[in-house]
Amino acid sequence: MKQAAHRAAAQRPLRVLFVDSQAELCGTSFALLAMLKYLDRAEIEPIYASATPDGGEMPAEVEKLGIPTLHVAAGRFRQVVRTSLAVAEFVHLIRSQDVDLVFANTGHTLLFVRPAAMATR
Repeated sequence: MKQAAHRAAAQRPLRVLFVDSQAELCGTSFALLAMLKYLDRAEIEPIYASATPDGGEMPAEVEKLGIPTLHVAAGRFRQVVRTSLAVAEFVHLIRSQDVDLVFANTGHTLLFVRPAAMATR
């Protein structure tokens, strides 16, 4: 089963989930926007997920680039229940979107998406 999935993935662009936790447009967000804008879409199929409590400005900017935009309200890592729910949501998102690679734009988002990505291996 996994070999068939790998063969199918090799015939399409790499599906990458870009996760950001900045609500406002700032340095890391501008860098991510530039990266998303100039990606070779023949090689990489981007999906964006906001890990902010309310979404913020960034998702609208990403949508202008024609990139699917999703939201997982991750919140603060020390909120154990919220963190567990966010990790579970990211696991579901990675599986449902058939993601090949997860890109965490900040250390904060890495706290949530790393365990989710590892759980989907």
